[in-house]
Amino acid sequence: MTNKQVAEQIGALARQLGRMEKRLEEVDQRLTAQLGEVIQELKGHNERLANVERVVSRLEIDVNIVKHATVPEAVRPVSIRRSIQKPPTGP
Repeated sequence: MTNKQVAEQIGALARQLGRMEKRLEEVDQRLTAQLGEVIQELKGHNERLANVERVVSRLEIDVNIVKHATVPEAVRPVSIRRSIQKPPTGP
């Protein structure tokens, strides 16, 4: 192999490496953008989960109030007073 052929191969490999680096940068940018989208989506899910946890906590408190029923009716939340006064429905 001559020096010229070796130089041509080195040049071809350098160009190929340059193309590969460019593709790698493009993939990195796409993945970074997708990761940002996933992070935003997870933040939204976390916010909704926190809201659900707050609602469940309130419901647990309401259920405990009804279970123990030692709280005067005037102090019970309106939603519980209504649910206690409604007769059960169903078959």
